[in-house]
Amino acid sequence: MDVIAFDLPLAPLLAVVAGLVEAIAVAGTYIGAVPVIVVARTISPLTDLPTLGFTVVLHLVESSVLVPRVVEQAVGPTPLTIALALLA
Repeated sequence: MDVIAFDLPLAPLLAVVAGLVEAIAVAGTYIGAVPVIVVARTISPLTDLPTLGFTVVLHLVESSVLVPRVVEQAVGPTPLTIALALLA
């Protein structure tokens, strides 16, 4: 996650929590972002907006680029097939 980039307190702990819940298939990125955004909000209301933006971009890249490539290597279908299956 982006906890170190935004210099948040308890960054290692927040990063571990975000990394662990990342294993949850669809919502893991957002579940892991909740504590990070709450801590960022305590620092400054303007700190949580870039954190939220980073989370959304991370989830989009992960679901549209990383997951299809990993699944293609593990299963064998093309990235287009995987992307269409994710959209269904």
